[in-house]
Amino acid sequence: MKVALVGVPAYAIFEVEKTFLQAQGIFSASTYVLFLTTPINVILCYVLVWNPKIGFGFLGAPAAVCITYWLQAVLLTLYIAYVNGKQAWCGFSNRAFIDWGPMIKLAIPGIIMWAAFEILSLAAAFISSNALAAQSILGTTTSILFQIPFAVSVAVSTRIGNLLGAGLVKSANMAANVGTVMALILGLFTWAGLFLLRHTLGKLFTGDAKVIALVASIVPLVAGFAILDCFSAVAGGILRGTGKQKIGGCANASSFFGFH
Repeated sequence: MKVALVGVPAYAIFEVEKTFLQAQGIFSASTYVLFLTTPINVILCYVLVWNPKIGFGFLGAPAAVCITYWLQAVLLTLYIAYVNGKQAWCGFSNRAFIDWGPMIKLAIPGIIMWAAFEILSLAAAFISSNALAAQSILGTTTSILFQIPFAVSVAVSTRIGNLLGAGLVKSANMAANVGTVMALILGLFTWAGLFLLRHTLGKLFTGDAKVIALVASIVPLVAGFAILDCFSAVAGGILRGTGKQKIGGCANASSFFGFH
């Protein structure tokens, strides 16, 4: 945890800069940075974790992630400064420390939306080792799959926000409809993929027959959940684009904390 905390400021800088660019309609910059840093992270993980000469085991993994986070922040900063995006930067002044209220009101519901998912990690401490292993496999899988509809939600959120800001309500409504259709398509593909690979998924993570069988038995349920997860992600993007994060935060908090 101490090592991982070193990368938190860099992660925050990268996310803020990414949103700063997306608000200007510049979506490719962060993608370029991620394409560059992802293979570097893989190399760093090998060198710092498994390399017999300079690797230092478990602590090497968070160290590699921290280095990658800082590299991402620096590269995106350089992109803004020398390539594109600095047009909207008016310089730093003491005005940055005033009128935080509206920003905090928008941020808190978003924090609640993400914090609601963390209840799964807390609940995992109360189940058996096999169930915990299966939950870890399925949790990792769904987290990876969630990145696809989440990417759509980011695009939809930014698009709707820009259109509403320009007074183009009908176009914003069209963007919301397109996002919803994409959520349905992605959900169906995700459901089909998980269902067809239900007996193979567990084998990618472990050789324990009990865990593999448990994963295979739960995957059909998770596959159905994946469809709803796609809709939830895109709906969250629509709500963020219209400035109604509070609805999504309350819905996620009540669902996860209430039902779990």
